Amino acid sequence: MTSNTSTFEEFLASISPFDRLEGGVIERMAAKLEPLRYRMGQAILVKETLPARIAILHTGQARLLGYAPGAAAPETLQLLKPGEILGWTSLVRGVACETAIACDETLCLTLKATDFLALLEEDEEVRRWGDREKELLRDNAQVGRLRSGENNFTPSPHHHSLSISATTVA
Repeated sequence: MTSNTSTFEEFLASISPFDRLEGGVIERMAAKLEPLRYRMGQAILVKETLPARIAILHTGQARLLGYAPGAAAPETLQLLKPGEILGWTSLVRGVACETAIACDETLCLTLKATDFLALLEEDEEVRRWGDREKELLRDNAQVGRLRSGENNFTPSPHHHSLSISATTVA
C-alpha cells in the first residue's frame, strides 16, 4: 500500500482543496483514503442517503444526476472527471441531495465524512474553500429557484460531490 499511498498523496496535492494543505496533513489524509471501484452504471451517491464518506474521483467518469419535478427519469447535470469530490455538498448542507453514477469503470478514493468535516473545521485554508463553495451553491440555488419558480437544488459549476456500495480495492 506504500506505493498507492504516495500516489494518492500526489493526486490529493493536485486537487482543490487538498492542494492547500501542508505535506504532513496530505500524508495523513492519504493514509485514511479507501479506494473503491465502481462498475459502469453503479451508484456512487444516492440522493436519499446522507453519505458516510466523500468520494474523490480518481479514474473514470461519473454523471451527476438531477430530478426535475414531475420527470420520469433523471437528467445529467454534469459529467464528472478525475479530481471531482462527491458527497461534500450533502455533508455541509446536512441534507442528502446528490446522485452520481459511474459512466465506466471508476475508481474513487473515499474518506470518512467525519475526517472530511474535521478537516473543514481544523484547516483555515480548507475552511475558506468550503465557505466559497457553499456560497456558490447558494447563488446557484437562488438562480435555479428564480428560473423555475421552485426550491430545487442546482449544483455549482465547481461541484465536488458518494454512497458506498462498491468494491474495495486491495
